[in-house]
Amino acid sequence: MSLDPLTPPRGRGRFESLRLFLDRCAGSRAMAATEFALILPVALIVFTGSLIYGTASEINRKVTLTARDVTDLVTQYSAISSADMTTLIGSAAQVMAPFSTSNVTLVVTDVSVSSSGVGTVEWSVALSGSGLPTGQAVTLPTNIQAVPGVAGQATMHVIWGHCAYVYTPSIGYMVTGPITLYDDIYLSPRLSADVLYPAANSAP
Repeated sequence: MSLDPLTPPRGRGRFESLRLFLDRCAGSRAMAATEFALILPVALIVFTGSLIYGTASEINRKVTLTARDVTDLVTQYSAISSADMTTLIGSAAQVMAPFSTSNVTLVVTDVSVSSSGVGTVEWSVALSGSGLPTGQAVTLPTNIQAVPGVAGQATMHVIWGHCAYVYTPSIGYMVTGPITLYDDIYLSPRLSADVLYPAANSAP
């Protein structure tokens, strides 16, 4: 019995179907690999950006809280001893936790503001190092400069708190570089016209 040359031998159709199936699978895998290669860089960028932004936002919130809380504590004194000031400034470590204060710049300054809006440093204390030089002229926000003139006062005093944190992302550092997050707050003394420092003895 002769075989029809147009009719494939028994079993050949099955192998042909299997080959086509495997070809389709290989094509699908190749397409998936290509899509993954295209999506991966974008996914990494989104992940890195989310990580950096989330951490920076948390640090920024801590910076604002530190500037506000430490400055507010200082305004609750009429006179502060060196020991009390060290304690108040050192409280920044509890507010900034779990972030280290080694990257923190915290400066609390008593500024005398004249009726013409000129600010002059009366005293200044820093968390590490020294504060601003006594007698140095400083530029305050316009709304604070105008207060003595509007109130008819020759001078007034404000406690200026400045806090900054240098954030270096662990991922993406080469793209962003160090990021400096900072905040400033200006508060009036609560118990007296000015907060004297240093004083021999002090109590809030």
